[in-house]
Amino acid sequence: MDDIVRQALAKWPNVPHAYGWLSLDARGHWRLKQERITNAALSGFIARNYQPDEEGRWFFQNGPQRVYVTLECAPFVFRMPADIRDELVAHTGEPAGALQRLWLDENGRLIALTGLGVGVIDDRDLPVLCDRLRTASGAAPDDTTLLRWLDGDPSIALSVHHEPDPLPVERTTLAGLSRAMGFIREPRPRPGEPEC
Repeated sequence: MDDIVRQALAKWPNVPHAYGWLSLDARGHWRLKQERITNAALSGFIARNYQPDEEGRWFFQNGPQRVYVTLECAPFVFRMPADIRDELVAHTGEPAGALQRLWLDENGRLIALTGLGVGVIDDRDLPVLCDRLRTASGAAPDDTTLLRWLDGDPSIALSVHHEPDPLPVERTTLAGLSRAMGFIREPRPRPGEPEC
């Protein structure tokens, strides 16, 4: 958290929280009332002051005010930069850390659990990960196998080739995953809480 934010919190500790203003889309863009924020300094400020509360509601601490973030998918969006193809980086600029689990949701989005937390893989990086898909025998799936798997055929198991061990790709729903992993996609005020 930036020092200027800490100072503002100390000076004005009881500013009402804001809901419904700020969102994070599935490509890692901050949006203010659905308009994409394109100012790099503002995006960086939001990213540095972005964190969850004790209930799993993610927010941006804007000086003395918490601005809760509506998540299109997950708290983080992970990208694979061209210069380091094996390491995911969060939309906040932080290294994601070790891959621990992978899921495919009902919308065809690949979601990862890493050392940093839960995030959706930017869809522009899916071809790189799809090239690493393997069947139980270790072979790359052909088109028919891949389509059957995408259609939910339970007899087909796929994993992503990853060192040191392959990671199975599990099926999930976004609602089920957010409950299981403890994040709230659409934060709401607590009963009686003042809001802007």
